[in-house]
Amino acid sequence: GGSMNNKVANEAKEFVKVMTQNEYITLNEK
Repeated sequence: GGSMNNKVANEAKEFVKVMTQNEYITLNEK
C-alpha cells in the first residue's frame, strides 16, 4: 500500500463527490 495509491484513491473520491454535487445542481436547475 503505497502512499501514491492512497493519493489517487482520495482524488478519485473527491472527483466523484464533486461530479455528484454537479449532477444534483443540474437536476435542480431544470
